[in-house]
Amino acid sequence: MRLAVLGLNAVLLAAVAAGWGGGGDLTVFAAASLRGPLEEIALAFEEKHPDVDLSFNFAGSQRLRFQLEQGAEASVFVSADERQMQLAQDAELLVGEPVVFARNRLVVAVAGGNPGDIQTLEGLAASGLRLVWADQGVPLGAYTRQALAAMSETFGADFAQRVEANVVSQEENAEAVAGKVELGEADAAIVYETDSPRLRREGATVIPIPDAYQPDIRYLVALLSGTGNLERARAFIDFLLSERGQRIFVKYGFLGVQ
Repeated sequence: MRLAVLGLNAVLLAAVAAGWGGGGDLTVFAAASLRGPLEEIALAFEEKHPDVDLSFNFAGSQRLRFQLEQGAEASVFVSADERQMQLAQDAELLVGEPVVFARNRLVVAVAGGNPGDIQTLEGLAASGLRLVWADQGVPLGAYTRQALAAMSETFGADFAQRVEANVVSQEENAEAVAGKVELGEADAAIVYETDSPRLRREGATVIPIPDAYQPDIRYLVALLSGTGNLERARAFIDFLLSERGQRIFVKYGFLGVQ
């Protein structure tokens, strides 16, 4: 899949010429980990475009893609990884090429009070811990497994397997993983760095993950082929890439693309 980092104007203009237009409702299917910045972006976007009524469906990217394949109606798909966007493209759900608009990193979040006495990354493999992670089909789950595979080159070939032996729950989205740590239902979890400020406020501590173990976490956005609001959907994607939109993502801890 080819990825664009800037505009889709040629594709969009062709689509408009084909007769797409529509009213003011705009539905965005978006990865759950983007809830904070996208809700703030919605306020800023609607201020600039008062004729648009913007709504979101937040869930795991894999669930959103499945819903779209089953006929759910939306104008924009926002995925937390390339795989789910590629599957959507293979299913002919998209108009044009996806756009990368933000990036992220992983950290280890340790529950308040550190009940598992986890001090280092290697400590995740200590026996008797209660860990949670995202299901393998969830972008965060795929990224977690990539990071653990990279760590295994340092901590031993069976490191990822020993960590997995401590997993007591697999969650359907990134919010649920962070929530288990926040509620003390897990000793630790690998989460997005953007979840760490909230977890710290609830008493959790954070162990950074070095660059050598970091997967390439990219958030992508694309127009959906069934939209009746192509021009407004285009304006929304342009806003994500705008200076103001990028400032909002950075405010929430994401890495921008500008």
